[in-house]
Amino acid sequence: MEYYKLDSTTLPLPDDFNIEEYKLTKANRVASGLMVMELIALKSKFSIKYALLTGEEMQTLIDILFTSQIYYDFEFLGNGDVVKNFTVYGGALKRTKAIANTGDWVYTDVTISLIEQ
Repeated sequence: MEYYKLDSTTLPLPDDFNIEEYKLTKANRVASGLMVMELIALKSKFSIKYALLTGEEMQTLIDILFTSQIYYDFEFLGNGDVVKNFTVYGGALKRTKAIANTGDWVYTDVTISLIEQ
């Protein structure tokens, strides 16, 4: 069963979930001008997207991400139902505020960016 947790809070199932994997490197040039590069680490960035969240769901995300805490435990179910765990920090939290037919505030086009420590 698909799930996503930030610290111990289960997030709503996203409409889209993207993983960007990259190499963290340190580059220098030697006297001849040749570039040499050292691999520091392999890292991941995560983008969690929602088409629509209620005001309550949005507040839950804000309450987690916008505190004095810097790092979070991020857990999700990967390929072959393998649990994946990462220590991440929060990047941008983008959203558009709108009014639903009921008069309640909702949020559309919500994107959460999480970056591996």
